[in-house]
Amino acid sequence: MTSVHRSRRLSTLSQALGIVAIAGAVLHVAKGAVLIGGGPDLSLVPAFMVLFATGISGFYIRLGGRSRQLGMGGLAFAGVAALAGLVALGYQAQRVAPEDLDAPFGVTIAYVLGTFGILAALLLFGLATHRAAMLPRGWRAVPLIAGVIWFPLEGLTAVLPDGWGLFADGLAWLAAGFSLVPAAAAAGAFALLSGAAYVAYFVSFEVLGEWLISAWNLLILPPAVYLGAVLWRRKPWVALSATAAGIAASVLWAFGFHNAALEPWWIGLAAAWWLGTGWLLRAQWSRLGWFTVALGVAAAVDYLLTALKAPMPLYALGGFKIPMTMVWSLWPASAFSADRWSHAT
Repeated sequence: MTSVHRSRRLSTLSQALGIVAIAGAVLHVAKGAVLIGGGPDLSLVPAFMVLFATGISGFYIRLGGRSRQLGMGGLAFAGVAALAGLVALGYQAQRVAPEDLDAPFGVTIAYVLGTFGILAALLLFGLATHRAAMLPRGWRAVPLIAGVIWFPLEGLTAVLPDGWGLFADGLAWLAAGFSLVPAAAAAGAFALLSGAAYVAYFVSFEVLGEWLISAWNLLILPPAVYLGAVLWRRKPWVALSATAAGIAASVLWAFGFHNAALEPWWIGLAAAWWLGTGWLLRAQWSRLGWFTVALGVAAAVDYLLTALKAPMPLYALGGFKIPMTMVWSLWPASAFSADRWSHAT
């Protein structure tokens, strides 16, 4: 195998591990989001530890022998954290939680080693990647920052309602995972996950319906930000306004879906997002652009019918946006994953 082929394979492996780290961080964000929404405390920490600790080992591969001692230290702590997560998963399978009064001492040790192993790995990998300057300039300090701010973010739990510390930690660790993955590929992965959650909502409404509403709206945020950043080069203020509307719509829908008074707001903001984004997309990606505009029009119709409290069957016309949204979540994802967006001018 030539050195070029070996380098490409290692790069692919580190990116794949970055996706694994992102998946783990998503679990952490989801746990916080559910608590913020007043839901149950989901047992996601062991799975998070296994995925995230395994994923951040991609930093060692990216280092390629640079800052060797720091990199080896980070890899060792990541390995300890991943093993501790597996032990915690084993206890979880036996329905044993660390807060149980009769819980074995081993389960507490597993959670402590998993948590602090991840923290130590982030700090060491952060120092190594910053010293080696092997990440893009805007990302070099991200792993280190994600480790340093862990305690302050956890401190939010003392002054804010349950879930906010977990949610903030998850966002920081999402950024660490993102630093291993090309932005286009990561955005595409999130778009696919959002589309899957949207489809799953209609399949398992009775079981997971409410949580899937939050999931698809939160998962679409990274693709929205990425798409806005790409389209910024075309019409900055249109891209900024449309992206801001999309973010506001998703956050309102994710956390305010119980409040019927907010429904016209998130539908109207989503319509503004798709109309503005679609208009900018037309020049480079004509079919996707016009489809996005059509989706924006469908959402605008839904907004009017909802705001006017139109009766059935007229109100049902607003449902046209549902299958269109499913298609839209998957269409940009294929383009993101192919990394074609970076060539837009």
